[in-house]
Amino acid sequence: MSVIRRLAPKLCPKCQAPGSLFIDDDRKLTCRLCGWKDGQTEAEKAPPPPQRKKLDYPLSYGTIHPGAVDRWTQAKFNSGIDAVRMERYDEAIRSFEQAIENQHDFLDGHLWLARLYDDPEAKRKHYGILIAYRPNHEEAVRELMVLNGQMTAEEADRTVEGRDQVVIATDAPVKATADVIKCSVCGSDELEHYEGEPFATCKTCGHRERVMDMEHGGTYGMKSFIMTMLKQRGQAAKWDVGTRFLHCNNCGAERTIPATVLNEVCPFCGSNHVIHKDALDSFLEPDGLLPFRVPQEQAEEAIWQAVESRVERLKGIFVNNKANQMLMNGVYVPIWYFDTVWQVKRTVRDKKTMAYDRRNRIQAQLSVRTEDLTEAENNWPVPAFKSPNPGLVRRLGQFHLTQVQPYDARLLGPHTAEIYSLGFDRASMKARGEISKLIRQRQSGVPRNDEEVTVTSLLTSMQFRLVLAPIWVATITEDDNDVRVGLVHGQTGKAVLGKAQKPTMI
Repeated sequence: MSVIRRLAPKLCPKCQAPGSLFIDDDRKLTCRLCGWKDGQTEAEKAPPPPQRKKLDYPLSYGTIHPGAVDRWTQAKFNSGIDAVRMERYDEAIRSFEQAIENQHDFLDGHLWLARLYDDPEAKRKHYGILIAYRPNHEEAVRELMVLNGQMTAEEADRTVEGRDQVVIATDAPVKATADVIKCSVCGSDELEHYEGEPFATCKTCGHRERVMDMEHGGTYGMKSFIMTMLKQRGQAAKWDVGTRFLHCNNCGAERTIPATVLNEVCPFCGSNHVIHKDALDSFLEPDGLLPFRVPQEQAEEAIWQAVESRVERLKGIFVNNKANQMLMNGVYVPIWYFDTVWQVKRTVRDKKTMAYDRRNRIQAQLSVRTEDLTEAENNWPVPAFKSPNPGLVRRLGQFHLTQVQPYDARLLGPHTAEIYSLGFDRASMKARGEISKLIRQRQSGVPRNDEEVTVTSLLTSMQFRLVLAPIWVATITEDDNDVRVGLVHGQTGKAVLGKAQKPTMI
């Protein structure tokens, strides 16, 4: 992917004001001072409705069916391919129908019937059967999304053209849409969620609103990776957003905020804003949230115990690492979690059977044993943030996903939350590499001296979700003015300390 151009001029073309341009909900550059809008003087021409291109399906007698194919079924399939090649589609449909009548789970027959049928319900039926056996079959998922209205025909065509998706960097801030957290009874914005409670409490009138569904947990919020990937790939461009433009509906103040900020308190009126989208739909909202279970007082105590531990006292012999000040903040960090299913082939070669035929002077074939296995690895975490240091966060240990709740902006309470800086597509590549390595290690084991083990793995299904995880972040100032970061797990209370660094000079 490549950045094709810069999107915005530095000055407004009408009033020449610097820094006044932002991208509005209609995806046009707009000046917040004089009201100029890009292209407002030109008549808007309605684009012609997109025409669905006929896909060029490869014609082959080879099959994608994972198991054995009956001879009669294969013969009927071959006849259907011949009929398609001669454009005798009614005859092809009859042949493929006979193939699946003989072998009900024959995937290639279902695929071709879905391609050839005109009836949408028949297409849904056969694509659905194919996806049940092959969840990652891209064509079946794409066409079913079009049939169900989850993707337009134009978007679907973009996913099969094989072009790299362009990335457009926005110089201008992108207008963000945010919710102001308010009490539903009195309208006060002083609504707080206390750690571990299923209610948000209004500090003005005392009203309590339920914000946690105790029935949820476990695998809540999982999305299909292939469907989300196709939807993203079908967009005309991928947006690289640097900043967002936020308007306070409470006091009317306008400000620019970093692209990684999910919620922010208005510095003028104190109202709490939580972003849920922007004008370019450039990010996904979280699917779930893990509430804080450790109160701030306990987190502070855990940090003080860590800085006064025996290890830290020993370090103090050589450096002045005594802490004299600490600032504590609660932060929700975004983490992608992946559920995967793999087809694994384990091949074991017995070296003892290697022999040498002196008469024919050829090497005898090794004795080979092959096993086909299915592996599943669930809730594999990939950090989607840059700060705090992901390596330091990893030392805190895993988060307990059985306590995950459906995402609700009111659950954030007074804590800061981040928007992911690592997208789900790049995160999935990292997860695939790590899980496949784990599977190879687990299945290879420690082979005997007389055995050689080879393990190959194929990903067959992937789901994912974005979860906000709770962390207490402590900024610690030492006697020599060095600064170090301490982290506390928001569920377990475990504390870890980072390395001390000299303060940054400005």
